[in-house]
Amino acid sequence: MAQWKRRTPERDGTYRFDGQFLVTHRVSKELSTAEITFIYLEIKQAVETENGLDYLQVFTDESDRKLYFIDQVNDGMKASKDFLPDDNHCTLLFAEEY
Repeated sequence: MAQWKRRTPERDGTYRFDGQFLVTHRVSKELSTAEITFIYLEIKQAVETENGLDYLQVFTDESDRKLYFIDQVNDGMKASKDFLPDDNHCTLLFAEEY
C-alpha cells in the first residue's frame, strides 16, 4: 500500500468535502479501499481541525504520483442555495485526469 501524504494547501477555504464522495475509475482500480478510505478520513479530520479547506487538496506518494481531491460547493454557496443538489460532490482523481 502506498503512503499518501497531503501537501500543505496554498490557501484557506470554506469547503467541507461533505457532499457525495466520488472516485474516478482509475483511482478505484489503482488504489486499495484502505488507501481511499485513509485519504477521505484525512480530509474529514482536516476540515474539522481547520474549519474548512481550499477546494483543491493534493496528495502525493513515495513515487511522486499525485492525487487531487476536489470539492464543488463551499459554505457561501450552501448558504445562498446557489447550486443544484447534484453539484454537491467531492471527487478523488489522479492529477493527470483533471
